[in-house]
Amino acid sequence: MKRLWKSIIVVLLFFSCKESSIYRSNVSVNKVLADTNTYIRTTKDSISSIDSFQIAFYWRLLIGAFDEEDFGVKQPTEDIIRFTFFEDYNPVLVSFKKGSITVKESIGGYANLATDTSKLSDIEKLHYQVIFTRLIYRDPHRKLRRFDDSLVRVYPKLLDPSYYKYLELKAATRDRIGLTYEKRTVDVPEGAFQKVMNAIAQSGFWQLPYNVKCQNIPTDVSSYTIEVNQAGRYKMNSVLSCPNDSTKLNIACQEIVKLAGLAGKADVLWTFWSSKNEQRLTLACCSMGF
Repeated sequence: MKRLWKSIIVVLLFFSCKESSIYRSNVSVNKVLADTNTYIRTTKDSISSIDSFQIAFYWRLLIGAFDEEDFGVKQPTEDIIRFTFFEDYNPVLVSFKKGSITVKESIGGYANLATDTSKLSDIEKLHYQVIFTRLIYRDPHRKLRRFDDSLVRVYPKLLDPSYYKYLELKAATRDRIGLTYEKRTVDVPEGAFQKVMNAIAQSGFWQLPYNVKCQNIPTDVSSYTIEVNQAGRYKMNSVLSCPNDSTKLNIACQEIVKLAGLAGKADVLWTFWSSKNEQRLTLACCSMGF
């Protein structure tokens, strides 16, 4: 009997997941970053300078590597959830619409820019160090705050995001994105999309700050972004993935992971293998109706 059920499950998985294809993005970095002076509507004036730069620069490199649109600039016309998981430099992107899920898993190449600061002039090297190690974090207790503020008075362009972009691109060792990824489409049960949408709404997602932090942050932390476009509303959150963190948003996102066939690869509900904690996480999932 057990063998029969295993066979049925294998057959269902086989027919629900369409054949995958391999893609390699080869898009120009300049093309991807052409609109970095634009802002994401829902985060303007509500996030830190470092978050703003991360979204405008590195985030767009990532979604460009997956041949995806920036929803914050070009808002979709349909309801959609986009989930992106980051761990060990192998990002996974999931687009969830009513009736189907598209999964893109990186299998090689790169989505970021490698830099070589020896390509910069001496003064540009100093500016690069100040900007990318201290200035955009704006820690008021930094010992070097007075030095940096004095430098800004002499070089006002240190506060100009276009100058940040100039330095990054000048120091870059490549001018094209070369990520290789596997793409597949997964059929999902009727009602699954709305069920996850409801769970996300019940998690308080629309009221959460952009950065969602957690306790017990491990040394080698993974993270994910969750974007939701629903009835003309768009919002994006960045979430740290910590052990034993069974928040309602994590539970909803774990259901996306399961539906996409990524359990064991992109889990946001995880533990340090404590049977007690595993039981608690399971009960939390069940209480959300999954």
